[in-house]
Amino acid sequence: EREREREKSKISTVLSKVQSNNKTKGKKKKNKKKEDIVSFNQELDLFAREGFPEAAETAEAMLFEKLREAAISSPLDDDDGDEGRVIIGCDVISFNTVLNAWSRCGNAQRASALLGRLEHLSDTLHVLHFGPNSVSYATCISAWARSGLARAPFEAELLLDRVESSFYGKDSDDGGDGRRTTIVAPPTIHMYSSVINAWSHSRRSDAAKRAERILIRLEDLYTSSASSNIKPNAVLYTSIINCWGRSRDAAAVEHAEAIFARMKNSTDPDMQPNEFTYAALLNAWSNSGRGIEAAERADELVQELETDDQRVPNVYTYTNAIKAWARSGHAECGCRAEDILNRMLTASEHDERVRPNVYTFTSVIDAWISQKKGNRRSEGALNADRILRKMTELTSEGYDNAKPDKLVYSKVIKALEACGSDRKALSRAEELRKQVHKNSM
Repeated sequence: EREREREKSKISTVLSKVQSNNKTKGKKKKNKKKEDIVSFNQELDLFAREGFPEAAETAEAMLFEKLREAAISSPLDDDDGDEGRVIIGCDVISFNTVLNAWSRCGNAQRASALLGRLEHLSDTLHVLHFGPNSVSYATCISAWARSGLARAPFEAELLLDRVESSFYGKDSDDGGDGRRTTIVAPPTIHMYSSVINAWSHSRRSDAAKRAERILIRLEDLYTSSASSNIKPNAVLYTSIINCWGRSRDAAAVEHAEAIFARMKNSTDPDMQPNEFTYAALLNAWSNSGRGIEAAERADELVQELETDDQRVPNVYTYTNAIKAWARSGHAECGCRAEDILNRMLTASEHDERVRPNVYTFTSVIDAWISQKKGNRRSEGALNADRILRKMTELTSEGYDNAKPDKLVYSKVIKALEACGSDRKALSRAEELRKQVHKNSM
């Protein structure tokens, strides 16, 4: 209820800005048609930037009201003199702005419905330069990628198929759904990236394979067309590695390494792996279940970055490397993980990009709890508690990224309580329980 009140308050604020702008315009000489459209689009954009459903709803209502009120002029009234053109008080940018509003709040159904209406208006009114453009389709595809729906990757890919097939003349059938058959908008790299992103968040077992098929399709298309609009880049390849990193496929890490190798061997500077690519590959290894092999490969990748003049590690590369050690089963996994943490803390004194966060510290705690050196169960638990104390100390110094959450306390308490007859560990566990209870009051 409070969140809804805040959203209503934001809408009221934006409406006030719009009304203020309208009063200012009323005192000026009547603007030309194009200037009116620009002003209207600026008003829509105020709502689109808010990023919540009520704002998108308001923006769409404004657009539809404009369509209802607009005086449709004849071609003779058109200042540009374009034959067949009809000016209706808004343009494709108006629609794209509202599409963006729906995309920002992840409502792909509303974005898709609005795109369909734009297509219908364009086909019905035959307005030159008014039909959907690449931004329209890319925004709608992005909305599906952000929606989190199970069918999102299918819908996103289907829309990409329509754009690609129509623009390159592969298909003239409307598929029986009544949608427009001729799309004059060329596909862009953003469309492919959004589809791949949609697959990367899918839980389907074949998601990574389907994402890589999109990449292969893009590569073939780029080779045949050489269009700069669809030139593959490092961001796209990194997304594919991310897909494999989230996959449960037994050979996922081999697929990820193959993509990584292609990037490193490329002579195109836009294809070279960056620190986010390394982080994605490290994540793939940490999720691979390869134990010590994964941890050792993680060390290699981090060392590559640390000795590279062009790229530097970030918090994600280091955290994923720590995660690999935590899951390695190595006899000294806690020591190795904390060694990486200490390097991060030292480096973060002059580079905030490597400042460890709560996930970094949690992974180190996991590593200590997993360490079974010398069959002393309490050693790992007490070291995990030491990391927790470090987090609390840093938080008191204003380091908010290190603030321990309930999960961290739960992990440490459980580890301490599993120490059996170790009085020191059990006493500390009871102390932490009281602290958690006090904090929740």
